[in-house]
Parts: sequence; structure tokens; C-alpha cells
Amino acid sequence: MDGVTRITQCPIEPGETFTYKFVASNKDTHWYHAHSGVQRTEGLYGAFIVTESYAAADKNNSDNKSDSNDANRDVKDGYEQEFYFIVQEWLQQDSLSVFNYVNWENTKFFNSFTETTNCFAPNRMDDGTPVAPVPYNLKKKMDAILINGKGWYNLPVALQYVDSWGSNAFNLPLEVFTVKPNKKYLFRVIGANAGHALEITIGGHKMTIVASDGKKCRKVNCPFWPSQNDGPFDCISPGLYKSLSSSIPESDRIDMFKNQYKKEEFEEHFLNFHFSGSTSQRASINGRQFILPSYPPFFEKDFDKAIVPCRNSCIEESTCDCTNKLKIGTNKIIQLIIYNMGKGAGIDGTAHPVHFHGHHFYVVAMGYPTYNYTNHRYKSSNTDINCKNETNSFCNYAGWSNKYWSLGNIASIPIANLVNPPIKDTIFVPVGGFIVARFRSNNIGLWFLHCHIEVHQAEGMALFIQEGSDDEIRSLVKFDEINLCHKGPNIPDKSASLNRASQINDFKPILILLTLLCIIQHFSV
Repeated sequence: MDGVTRITQCPIEPGETFTYKFVASNKDTHWYHAHSGVQRTEGLYGAFIVTESYAAADKNNSDNKSDSNDANRDVKDGYEQEFYFIVQEWLQQDSLSVFNYVNWENTKFFNSFTETTNCFAPNRMDDGTPVAPVPYNLKKKMDAILINGKGWYNLPVALQYVDSWGSNAFNLPLEVFTVKPNKKYLFRVIGANAGHALEITIGGHKMTIVASDGKKCRKVNCPFWPSQNDGPFDCISPGLYKSLSSSIPESDRIDMFKNQYKKEEFEEHFLNFHFSGSTSQRASINGRQFILPSYPPFFEKDFDKAIVPCRNSCIEESTCDCTNKLKIGTNKIIQLIIYNMGKGAGIDGTAHPVHFHGHHFYVVAMGYPTYNYTNHRYKSSNTDINCKNETNSFCNYAGWSNKYWSLGNIASIPIANLVNPPIKDTIFVPVGGFIVARFRSNNIGLWFLHCHIEVHQAEGMALFIQEGSDDEIRSLVKFDEINLCHKGPNIPDKSASLNRASQINDFKPILILLTLLCIIQHFSV
């Protein structure tokens, strides 16, 4: 169970309750949010902070006194106070409408459907690639940045109303953090961004990042910390991140960072997060736009009965709509090469924050594209990935350009870090670049892997990883403790009764469509 609709559980319908029970063993900064449709961007999220007892803190601080870079800390560690804040853009339109603009390839009409001479074009970053799939500070679209749900409406627009409203134009409250001079404060920062990358600073102060994605890291000083839906950061007086080497289990040092593996103990998979349409966006992975299962696959003995299988014809230069699934073996070292290349990337592509449910992973390498030395603009994709012909290829089935890098021989890559790699569950994949993630497949289940820009995920830039056999996964499900949106012959009799509201909800889009067709037919007679 981890909250993903129709993969690990049924949707929580209006009037229903659903109880999660788990051991909060991973102390630090986390967050929760909706995982159905585009509800997160509407504000359905919150901070989730796991602290440790004073006794545990005393022991940890005592055990780690020898490491001056150690990141263990709590309220006893010299902080005057700790704060948390969640940052997000706020849309004047509802998230579903904005998603439809993107999904229907109508973003050019963000300005207006009637202004044919003023089509919307996205702002671009310093490297020339688009900032985000939706505009910011554009009339009636996205007009505020919120911190803990507070913020001012687009300032230039607000200034227009000062004469008529007086000071009321600025009466909306802002979040305030009150601090004392020469004291140390811990800021827990969560990026719930809808799509835009933000740089956050505290004027006149240096910031030190001490944790990322709920994992300790070596302290890194920087003038700002980044926020692009790529995980929480813990900052002193308030990123980049490096691993705290002493936090890596010894078993991982031995097994996870070998230079070479036997075929039976290692798997390697290439996943292209990009836009696979030749003239349209089509957010996808390896050219496959994800379709959610009708209900959690573990309701069936044969999981494929609940999904839309990806057909054999979905090959290198084609795109398809299906339930993209990656099946991996258990108790193996899994290496994912997540890249952002092909003709759906390039100068008009977008960097993607990729989030993995069910695991943290080691980022053992990260490759960037080639940039123009004069203007620092994007020039071409990283050549370590064999993408065939970048101009004409979707690059859905790539491999290493150097064949000797296969079977985990990543030590040959100059940029590889097998000594103290960072531990993440969300990582930013640049346009034309790639990351190499490693983890041990020791958590049986169905785990969602997706772009954390919500409109990209909703459009289909996602898949689920099946870790373990169908029978192994079903054996872990307590059918009598979960709500059901499907009742077939393979649901044990002791399970809870079918919730009819869920079944009705499954057919709601069809009913709406049929109603619309009837109305059109009525007026055409």
C-alpha cells in the first residue's frame, strides 16, 4: 500500500475512510499528497515530519561525534527553532482545465482562443529549454507562488487595484518566520510545485543543506536551494546534495557498488522520459502513454486481466497507449538508466523530476547534454547513450554507446560515484541527459514510477514496476482489510463487500460522454 489509485489500492470515494498503518522508521522530512487525477495541484497535500526520541538522538549524536560533517540532528542539536514550509504555484484556473490544455495540445491558446496573433509560447531557462508546460504570471492562469498556502495575487495585477481598493489589495496574509539574530534554525522545505522550477533564497544568509528526500546527507553550502518537485530538503538557517558515507549500510557497500555482476544477479533497464509525439507532446516512457488499470491488478490471479497490455507493435518508432509495466526479479541489483532524449526532447523538451515509489535508490551517475560554450544553450544529447539518430528517432529502445558498460560495469564511466553516492527517491533528469539509479529489489509489490510534474504524469509519463510474482504479491494482500472497487471470482469470500460508489465512479466518464452525445444528437435533429 502506498496510495496510488488502482495500482496499490482503490480510490477513496466521498464518504469513505481509509486507514494506513505503518512504522515511521525513517525520521526526517516527508510529505503526503493525493495520487488521483490532478488533485495534488489543487492543494491536497501536507507535510509529514518524523522525529526521533531524545534518547535516540543522544545515542546517535554520541555515536557520530567523530564525523564533523555528520547530519544527525534534532531539537536538542543547537537549533533555536525549526520551521517547515511547502511551496507551490497557484493556478487561477482549475488543474483539470489546465491539464486539458496540455493533453489536447492546445497550450498555444493559453492567452485566448480568440487572439490568433498572440499565441502562448513558454518561457525558457538559461539553457534554452522550456521552463514548464504551463505559463506563470499570465492573465487568469497561474498568478501566485504560495508558501504554506499563503501568497499574493500577481503583483502587477494587484497594483492596478490599489487606487480603488486602497491597501486592501495587499491584505492577504503572507507566511512569516520570526527569528532572532545569531541563532541557528532548521527549515524543512517541501516542493509541491505544479511544474515550475523555483530557486529559494533567504536574503543575506548562507544556507546549508543537511538532508534530502528524508535521508541524511553531508552538509552542503549553497546560496539557494532548488525546488522542482524533486523531494524535501532540510536546510540550516536555511539543493545540491552529497551522500553521508557513514549512512550507507555495509551490505550495500559490498553488493551494490561492484564493477561487474553476473547475469543472474543483475538487471539493467533503459527508460526514456520524454515527449514521444512527432508534432505533439505525448508525455510518455519509451513511447508508451500510461493507462491506469481498471482496478488494482492483485485482485486477479493473472494480473494482466486488469490492465491494457502493451502490444508487440509498440516498437522503436511508434507510440501507444497501454498499462506500461516493468517486471523485475527479486533479490537482485537493479540498475535503471533514466534518460530524456530523442526527437521529443532536445531544445523543446522539458527536464523531468522522476519519482519512484517503494524504494530509495543510489544515484551512481548523472550525465548532462552538450552545451554551447558561447551562450550556454542546449546543443545536443549526451553521447554516452546510444540514441541512434537523435533528430529522427524517438529513442525508445536505447543502450550504452560503450558496450563494455553493460552488466553494471559503470566504474568505467568517468562520472560514476561508487564510493558515496546520494540516496534519493526523486531525481531531476535534464533534457538530453541521464541518471543511473541502483537499488536492491527486496520489497515485493507494485510500485509506481513517474514524472512528478502532475500534468505529465496524468498525460501518461508513468509505469509500474512489478517486483515479485503475481502469487507472491497476492499473498501479502489482506483482502479483508481493504476497500474494494472490484469483486471478481479471485477475491476471497472473507473480503469486505463491494463499495457500489466506486463502481459507479468507474463508469462516470462514460455516462457523461453518453449524455453529451445524446445532447448533440438532440440538437442535430
